[in-house]
Amino acid sequence: MSAAAAPAEGAAPAAAPAEQKPSPEEIQAQARKKANVNQKEVRSRRFKDSTTENIPPSYKGNTPKEELLLQHVSEFEQQFISVYGNRFLFLCPPNECEVPKFLVTTLRPTHLPYRELYDYKTCADYVADRLNYEELLPTDKYPKVIPSPATVLDWRAGDSFDFSILLCSMLLGVGYDAYCVSGFAPRYIATKTETMEHCAVDLAVLNERNEVVTNAASGAASSSSSILEGIPKRAAYNKSGFITEQAEKKRLEEKKKEEEAMCSDSDDEEDAPEDAGNRVHCWVLIRKGSRLMTEDVYIECSTGRCYPVASSPYLKVDLIWNHKNLWVNMQIDTPATQIELALNDPRFFEFVLVTALQMKR
Repeated sequence: MSAAAAPAEGAAPAAAPAEQKPSPEEIQAQARKKANVNQKEVRSRRFKDSTTENIPPSYKGNTPKEELLLQHVSEFEQQFISVYGNRFLFLCPPNECEVPKFLVTTLRPTHLPYRELYDYKTCADYVADRLNYEELLPTDKYPKVIPSPATVLDWRAGDSFDFSILLCSMLLGVGYDAYCVSGFAPRYIATKTETMEHCAVDLAVLNERNEVVTNAASGAASSSSSILEGIPKRAAYNKSGFITEQAEKKRLEEKKKEEEAMCSDSDDEEDAPEDAGNRVHCWVLIRKGSRLMTEDVYIECSTGRCYPVASSPYLKVDLIWNHKNLWVNMQIDTPATQIELALNDPRFFEFVLVTALQMKR
């Protein structure tokens, strides 16, 4: 039996099973994901290594007061976990120099000397248009680095946290009661996919303008008809079979592209991945009362769109912070559209720092 089982002398060895090679689409997806994951960290390492002499001292270390603040935040986190269970709190992430900083200290109220940036809408458009948006990867994790707003402006790129911290700093500088909000958002928000959004342009006004332009063009054409009398009409050229064939081919190609785009959009939304409702995201909140604000408003910093809180697309709220304090949301099962924003009420939020307002309560 053993002799029969042995391979014949001089026979070629059995070929190993061929490994299944990834498709070109999978290779591109992996490369794109790897690039996005490391891009922000690579910028941070380059910033730390190449411009050491130009980095402000506050970036490279903490003052005694900041160290005392970090110690207090650490004690708060331990006490919070002992009371409410093991819940991750994103409180003191490292900056671009790998120095831990309390989130509250990353906000720098800034008033830029431009009249256009005195309104929250133009500020939101400025940030959305100036910076290149990068998705968080992995989508269910908080970022590993939170750079300063000045560094984000210098890089001209960032994720939702970088966008929100920069915009919130600008809004605080011009008198708005602004906050950064971290939580969870649907896929189309976290990926800056605006196919699900309503068009921000007033279509009625746009159609009216187009009609005026069309009428003006037709009037100009009729007034100059004497100049064009000697030019053959376009219909004379369209009798060519080649031109007709090319036009039909182009029409079919455009129709095919439209159908593929429609199928792609529907697949993205209907066949959403498992993490569609578990994407970590950050946005900005403006409270009513300041600068004649009549209602609380959420701002999506990647697009500059504004939403009333009750009709916003966001799913859940985790943390809220400004340049003075940070609040942990205790309304875990409450959707972001129905959340009670009474930050100083311990039934709804746990605050990290005890301020004079909290002491009065």
